[in-house]
Amino acid sequence: MVLTIKPNNHLTPLIPIKLTILSKKKYYSPMTMTVDKIVAEALAHTPQVRAFMVERLIESLDTAPGEKLSSQWSVEIQKRCREIDEGTVELHDAEVVFSKAYASLE
Repeated sequence: MVLTIKPNNHLTPLIPIKLTILSKKKYYSPMTMTVDKIVAEALAHTPQVRAFMVERLIESLDTAPGEKLSSQWSVEIQKRCREIDEGTVELHDAEVVFSKAYASLE
C-alpha cells in the first residue's frame, strides 16, 4: 500500500510512503522508528507539556494549512484545558461513552 502524505505547505512536494501491513493495526514504514522515538520522547514530559503538545497537534488536524483557529475556538480550547487541569469537569473514557451511545441506538 502506498500512502501519500500531503505536506503542510504548497512548496513541499507530495511524499509517497510505502507501508507494509504487518497485522490489522500495525504498519511499518521508514518513518516508524522516528515516530516511535518522538512518541517516547513526548511521553517523558510532564502531563502539562504533553497536554500542550496534544493541543497543538489537534489544532494542526482541525485547520487547513496556513489557516489559524478562530479566536472563539482558541478561547474554548483554553477553557476546557483549564477545567481539566483544575479538576472542575468530570472526564469519561471514550470507549465507555461510545459503547453506551451505540447501545442506546439498538
